[in-house]
Amino acid sequence: MTMTRQERVNLQSKQNKIHVLNGEPQASDLREGELTLRKTYEGLVQYVKHDNILYKNSMSIAAKRPGTPTTDTIATHAHSNLSKTPDYDSGWQDVDRTSGSKDNYTLAHGLAFSSYSPTLCQIFICDLYGATSPSASATNKVYPYRGGFELDTTVGGADWQGTDVRIDATNVYIQAYTNYYAFWTYQDDTGGVGTHKYFSRIGLRVMLWE
Repeated sequence: MTMTRQERVNLQSKQNKIHVLNGEPQASDLREGELTLRKTYEGLVQYVKHDNILYKNSMSIAAKRPGTPTTDTIATHAHSNLSKTPDYDSGWQDVDRTSGSKDNYTLAHGLAFSSYSPTLCQIFICDLYGATSPSASATNKVYPYRGGFELDTTVGGADWQGTDVRIDATNVYIQAYTNYYAFWTYQDDTGGVGTHKYFSRIGLRVMLWE
C-alpha cells in the first residue's frame, strides 16, 4: 500500500527522534557505526561503536545566552574534569587523642585552588584500632566523615566527638582534642541492637581534587 505524504512525514519524524536509554552499553549491544544516547551516572552520554571499540562523549547543558554558562553547565564541566584519582591523598593517618605525636597533623597538599577551596573533598574515618568503649577489636569499617567540632555533643557531662579537619591554600590540618573522643557512632558493628561506640584512636583519610 502506498503511504500518503503525511504518513511519510510522520515516519521520517519518528526516525529522526533520538531515544535516550538508561545505563552504559556494551560494545556487543551496538552495530558498527551505530550511535546511542544513554543516561548514566556521568549524565547524558553519546556512544558510538567503531572497529568493535566503544567510544563516548559526555554532553553538557547548553548555556541560556551565548557565552554565559549556566550553573548546571559549570557543575557538569567541573565534574567531567575530575579524574577518578584524587590530586591529593593523605593516606590513612593514625589519629590518636591520647598521643601527643598523633593528635595534631599539618600536611602540605601542594595544590593551587582557584577559590580558596578544592573542587571536591572526600574525608573518611576508619575503625582501624577498635572502639575505646565498649571495648572491641578493629572492624576496618569505613565511615563517611560527618563533620568536626560543630557536631560535638554533650551526653551526661561527657563530650564524645572532636576530630577537626581544616584546609587552607597550603595545608590539610587534622586535630583530635584531648578532652574529646576522636569519633563516636551509634552503629552496632555486629548487626544487633544499636550501641554507642567511642573511639580514642581512628584512621582518617583526606582526598582532594584541585
